Amino acid sequence: MKNRLLRTIGASCLVGVVLATTSILRAGQVSDPLVKAKALYAEASYDEALSVLKGNDAAEAYQYRALCFIALGKTQDAEHAIESLVNVSPTFAVSEADLSPRLVNLFTQTRRRVMPGVVKRLFTEARADFQARNFPSARDKFEKVLTLTHDPAMADSADAVDLQLLVASYIDIVKSSAPGPVLASNTVRTGTFGAPSLPATPAASTASAPAASAPVAAPAAPPAVQPAPALASTAPAVTPSPVAAPAPVAAASAATLPRSEAAARPDIAAKVDAPATPATARVLVPAVALRQNFPAYEPLPGHAFQPVSGAIHVTIGADGKVKSAVMEVPIDPRYDARVVNATKQWAFKPATLGGQPIQSEKIVQINISK
Repeated sequence: MKNRLLRTIGASCLVGVVLATTSILRAGQVSDPLVKAKALYAEASYDEALSVLKGNDAAEAYQYRALCFIALGKTQDAEHAIESLVNVSPTFAVSEADLSPRLVNLFTQTRRRVMPGVVKRLFTEARADFQARNFPSARDKFEKVLTLTHDPAMADSADAVDLQLLVASYIDIVKSSAPGPVLASNTVRTGTFGAPSLPATPAASTASAPAASAPVAAPAAPPAVQPAPALASTAPAVTPSPVAAPAPVAAASAATLPRSEAAARPDIAAKVDAPATPATARVLVPAVALRQNFPAYEPLPGHAFQPVSGAIHVTIGADGKVKSAVMEVPIDPRYDARVVNATKQWAFKPATLGGQPIQSEKIVQINISK
């Protein structure tokens, strides 16, 4: 009798706590709108949850808006909420285990459609920061762009590979943006910066490892360069990071069989003894400067020499020749025109994708000291 009474009292207390929590929630005494919205969603009070989330720009708030809209049968509104989520937090990932397949599919499809535009917008902002010499902000945004180019949502984007090469050269410049020592003889110091080799995402792929997880190879010695008098080129060559390809499925299955069992099956035994032949990895390797001469710099008449720096954006063809060039960070109109003209004589070992030469873009930094 005593134990039954204690159980009854305990159950009554639990019910009281639940009712009290619900009463507080409905009275609007929960300070965190997102917490309140989650509770309302759990109670199937979808319209109330949407009202609470109004004006909340957190990524999770957009996720719960989408959940509420899906529950209300408003698929188009749910899609708009996901678009906003991707714009606010491009790397946000939903938990497939906790959500319905319908919402997971909608999130995946919407993200794949919206992501290329988000990446282009973020790249434009990063480039504007770079041109304004706001290097810390530029680096942060360029690194986000580089990460997003490896996202599965960018697998079908034709711009992903181009951006991987171009953005990596921007990142190398902003990393080395600290002023160097003062040099004599009006030396033009240049840097042609390439990315570490990055595993390219095939167009048909639906998954991709983030760039941060790939090991970065140390730069190798540069190829021989014949600079003009008083000019020095410091273009580092980049050694590609090999990407291990998985062994064929059949060979892997055979390798797991005991030899006694494999011996009874000649077709499997042959695969056990034969070494697996790895598939050719589609490795992306940036272009490397072979000939890159710069004209001498002269200040305006009557003006004292001051160290200057700039950058030029070049498009390199699959034949290693510069197809186009434009000053990314101008130095002086007279000198800029001469540098652009000089690029017609530049030569590069072209970028390659899976061993095949491809057209690529690169940012070349120019530092002039005296």
